Amino acid sequence: MSTSQPSSSPEFGAQKMSRSASSSQASLRATPRSPSRQPSLSHASLVDLLTIAPRPDINVPQRDWRTIPCKELVADQELHFVEENKPIEEACQMLVDFGISSLPIKSENGAVIGTFDYSDLTAFLLMVLGVWKGDPSDTDGHTFQDLATKSRSGGDIPVKLVKDLGKKDPFITVSETEGLSRVVEILGSGVHRVAVVKDGTDSVIGMISQLKILEFFWFNAKAFSQIDQVLPLSLRELNFGSAQVISINGDQRVLEALEMMNSEGISSLAVVDSNHNVVGNISTTDVKHLTRTSSLPLLKSSCLHFLSVILTDRGLNDGKDSYPVFYVSPHSTLAHTVAKIIATRAHR
Repeated sequence: MSTSQPSSSPEFGAQKMSRSASSSQASLRATPRSPSRQPSLSHASLVDLLTIAPRPDINVPQRDWRTIPCKELVADQELHFVEENKPIEEACQMLVDFGISSLPIKSENGAVIGTFDYSDLTAFLLMVLGVWKGDPSDTDGHTFQDLATKSRSGGDIPVKLVKDLGKKDPFITVSETEGLSRVVEILGSGVHRVAVVKDGTDSVIGMISQLKILEFFWFNAKAFSQIDQVLPLSLRELNFGSAQVISINGDQRVLEALEMMNSEGISSLAVVDSNHNVVGNISTTDVKHLTRTSSLPLLKSSCLHFLSVILTDRGLNDGKDSYPVFYVSPHSTLAHTVAKIIATRAHR
């Protein structure tokens, strides 16, 4: 069923990418304009939600979540870094091997200078294909043509030169002593993750993502009466959910999906059928299935076919069934929704 093997060892078919670039570019269909990315939940709304009059549980010691230091969430976290001069192929392999979506990049003096993630890999792939020119200021003094030419000739591209190719969240740090109130404010603005640094230094000791903080609140809900109180409410009652969803038709090509995510600065697209029913989801993380030379034909395949390839690869790698999309209804409770997100490790 799959036309590609699981991407356990990413490699870039640069020369074949170059040869197919002109035909790919010429046949791209125009995609409908998508709404700009908006924060999923404002800080004010989130604070209002979590500071509803408490209902203490005498059996569990109550805590004020706003003053809990960030270091509590990263105390046992294993953090991986990539050196700035490592080739992009090695950085990609680290993302796959460690099952993570972002890598902090360390300079020669040990300072963290940014992150490398799948949005950068997506932009790099589009650049090598010649379908995206980007901003010349994003390549640290090197032109896009230089990077593309070097990649097509088989040369190594250091990860530091591609760390700003993709549109991504700003690299934000907070002190380990900072309360979670500040982290919630940042994540509530739409940022996916923040770096935690040792107090008084620039040394990164951990990362707090939206999913990480959601898990913390979920597993400690009884200690936060404000949170425990709203878990039984429905999504409709809480006015959760976006009225505008950025999507792509299932018969459109994978290359179009990558272009849309790159141009919109988003990490995921809903795949819909002709009746606008959601049939799956394609994210920038899925670009790891496209880094092998043998996978290049998938760029011209439909998004629906690509979904089947992704599910097949997940089944081979994880040894269990996978499903194209998880969903909740407006009548689902917040507790049900959060539990499903945590159980599936989904981000949306």
